[in-house]
Amino acid sequence: MATQPSIHHVLAILAGDLDAPTDSVAHLIARLGWRGLTPDTLDGRGDHEVAPCFVRVTFPGITPTDAFIVDVATAAGLRVESLAEGSAAPSRWLLVGPQSRSDVSSAVAHLRAAHRIHAVPFRKIEDR
Repeated sequence: MATQPSIHHVLAILAGDLDAPTDSVAHLIARLGWRGLTPDTLDGRGDHEVAPCFVRVTFPGITPTDAFIVDVATAAGLRVESLAEGSAAPSRWLLVGPQSRSDVSSAVAHLRAAHRIHAVPFRKIEDR
């Protein structure tokens, strides 16, 4: 059985906590009993695959207006299709149109570096 700290650590990583050490994810997955899973190496496979995604953006202070959020995200290179309020007050969810993983990663890195916006992309899972 997984310990409480292990579960909380995995949840922190999934929530996009940048302070959570990610080198122990495989170890935690093994402790949780998911032996068939392996971490994604991000070796370029599917990097050019174009797909829609969600990006959760969290702001360090007062949350700006929705129009400003869309403008900043668009200027960073995201193809924002819509915006929704997050469960926590300073966060919003962006639905991003089909883009490659590398383009989304570059835009997220720009938002973090230039604006101190904590941005975490999530793949959109569609019915197949």
